[in-house]
Amino acid sequence: MGHGNLYLYEVNNQEAHQIFETEAVDINPDSRWNEGNITKYGYSTCGETYKEGALKTEYADINKDGITDLILKGQIDIYCENILKTENGYIQSEDVKVDEVLVKREYIIKTVPI
Repeated sequence: MGHGNLYLYEVNNQEAHQIFETEAVDINPDSRWNEGNITKYGYSTCGETYKEGALKTEYADINKDGITDLILKGQIDIYCENILKTENGYIQSEDVKVDEVLVKREYIIKTVPI
């Protein structure tokens, strides 16, 4: 749970046709072991989420062609599992935020004459 997409539909003759799909929601870090994580973050098991759970949508005419385009903006937060051993000998983990990456994706909408 915790993942989702943004869909864009074209409506023509009262019918909707999906023309675009991209990941835009993520609130579950889905931590995975990766050998490179140790060098990069100091932990072996890491995952990522979007800050506040989702990318923000903006609409603007990026290429000045008179057609509104799509912009997704936000931040990816990277979390790693810090493994702790309790006094009772149990092992537990806690998520530690180790990095932030700003995201900006621009999608140009084009129309094709029929």
